[in-house]
Amino acid sequence: MNKFKNMLFYMAMLCIPSLSFAEEFFGIDQKIDQFFTIYFGWFASAIFYGVKVEDGVTFPIIVGWLFVAAIIFTFYFGLYYLMPIVKKELNSFLSRVESGEIKKYK
Repeated sequence: MNKFKNMLFYMAMLCIPSLSFAEEFFGIDQKIDQFFTIYFGWFASAIFYGVKVEDGVTFPIIVGWLFVAAIIFTFYFGLYYLMPIVKKELNSFLSRVESGEIKKYK
């Protein structure tokens, strides 16, 4: 009987906080969102600041930044890693053409 009373007591203690704070209860997702909104809201609004382009159309600066960075990195890594391969294949092709080798596929 003592175990039953203890279990009933613990169950009641677990239920009381949820009943008394029901209107103030937040889920873990809402707590995380509230934390990041308070401390990093200014940062998000600065990153996603939009420049007005036309009537009601805004262009976020981060989109332009990512577009420029993608072009720069594509050319940098493309030329840096691709050019040795292109040179090797071009030299191989030119050596076959100079030797008079016939193409395998017509």
